[in-house]
Amino acid sequence: GTLTIAGSPVETNFITQNNRVYVPLADVAKALKYEVSKTSNGFSLDPAGGANQINGVNGKIGDVVNLGYATVKVVKVIKGDHYDNQFTSGSSDALNDKETLYVVVMKIKNASKVSQVLNPFGNDHTAVVDSEDHAFQQYNGTSIDMTDRGPTLLPGSAYDFAMIFRVPKSADISQLVYGLTYYDGHKGDKDLRISLKTE
Repeated sequence: GTLTIAGSPVETNFITQNNRVYVPLADVAKALKYEVSKTSNGFSLDPAGGANQINGVNGKIGDVVNLGYATVKVVKVIKGDHYDNQFTSGSSDALNDKETLYVVVMKIKNASKVSQVLNPFGNDHTAVVDSEDHAFQQYNGTSIDMTDRGPTLLPGSAYDFAMIFRVPKSADISQLVYGLTYYDGHKGDKDLRISLKTE
């Protein structure tokens, strides 16, 4: 039949059970002109961001997001004009008074049964995104806060590191898009979209 929400119709299947009517969540999202995405503990309906927006597995700071072959956790976010590395020696500074540093501390664990060589930088989708949909890619120069640019992860082992982003002070950073990849060519089928809002 037809489900109509606020005048927007969509063809769907209805299931009636115990005097309740059920419809597929994807059809409700379509009628609302929203997108449905899997989160670490359920599903999320969010306004459609355009045909080319990167979709993926959603989570938030502190969530352990399970991809099957790996788990990913954003441990914390550090903002400021100066950052002292936590995992290596060195530090980073904002380049001018119009930018700030946005540091995302991560933990990735190999959940597969074989050793993997991690690319901690992620794929070319990896960036922080602001509330206006501007994307900012990470800094990967000499003062990165990673002990290894290609650590070998044994089955069940983890790797902790930080990604450093230089962003305008005016940017309202809302999320991290991260595409986990291994140097052996294995790429995950979905990127992660991690909410970086602390409220």
